[in-house]
Amino acid sequence: YDYAMKQYDEDDIILYGRSLGTGIAANLASNNKPNKLILETPYYSLMDVARERFPYLPVKWLMKYKFLSHVFMQNVTCPITIFHGTNDSVVPYTSGKRLFDSLKQKTIKFYTIDQGEHNNLIEFETYLEGIEEVLQ
Repeated sequence: YDYAMKQYDEDDIILYGRSLGTGIAANLASNNKPNKLILETPYYSLMDVARERFPYLPVKWLMKYKFLSHVFMQNVTCPITIFHGTNDSVVPYTSGKRLFDSLKQKTIKFYTIDQGEHNNLIEFETYLEGIEEVLQ
């Protein structure tokens, strides 16, 4: 972000995060003032995802970095766009929807990609139209 700030006005910066990178993008957006934040297949918290994938492990004790996206997102002031597929087997759709539902911002859009998986959202018209709309 610091490098981008040397090259561009902050109002020209759009942050994009995908999968694990959504927590990092949310953290950056919470500490800066980008023009927009776009999250693809985000999670409520990494702990949330780990508990669902590994219910038999004490993930709370095993994870060094929790990536609490829902906490970071409370301080984001720019418009937010979220894309999530209903058939995502890596980051469950319910985790991304829970993140969206936890936010109070007026400038937030959530795109449900019906039948979308973790790595194929770009193949869906809903995703393409949404990306085009947010980048205009």
